[in-house]
Amino acid sequence: MKRICLSICTGAAALAFAAPVSAAILGPYLGLGVGQSIAKTPDGYAFNVSTLPGGSATHAHTGAAGRAFGGFNFNRYAGVELGYTRYARALYTGQAPGYYASMKYYFRTYDIVLKGYLPLGDSGFNLYGLLGYARVVGTLKYINNFGVPLSGTIATPQAKINHMWRNRPIYGLGANYTFAKHFTIGLEATEIYRMGSFSTSNTATPNLDLYTLNFAYNFC
Repeated sequence: MKRICLSICTGAAALAFAAPVSAAILGPYLGLGVGQSIAKTPDGYAFNVSTLPGGSATHAHTGAAGRAFGGFNFNRYAGVELGYTRYARALYTGQAPGYYASMKYYFRTYDIVLKGYLPLGDSGFNLYGLLGYARVVGTLKYINNFGVPLSGTIATPQAKINHMWRNRPIYGLGANYTFAKHFTIGLEATEIYRMGSFSTSNTATPNLDLYTLNFAYNFC
């Protein structure tokens, strides 16, 4: 394993034309990001409880999220990365005494991105941008056993469980710092661009925003 890693690092160093050490360490890396996501499903409430005595409705679309990733830096300016992300659910409820209904949206994505680095000298800090495509996998779980009316914000689900699959562009910005030979820490913000309208299709894809604190181990 050490010989393989040494060979990879040697080849990557040759591609970099012996550039000075920077935050974008050459070669392969693995990492984990933890933070918060926002699934930008429609504002407002999915259920109309105005005609139900004591009725109330809720909507939440933020929460804890995480991303696992691995990549390869070709030189101090460019790399490629694969990632898997689980987003916080988006939840709508409508309830009153004797009534309860909910819509729960779950999203996960598989992505591939190109990364372009801007080293800040040889300080160990750099900025970067990323651009690529994500496979969005979504699930809507719908419960409405007591006839709570919908508000029209989201189209009526066709089943208790609805699935969606989309290929969507992903883009983002970040900054990181290499604080030891093999370890990098950073902040990153990404967005996956929406597709479709929830008013006509409950399996539309919202904008998916992700804000993470990233930790990575560099093998070289």
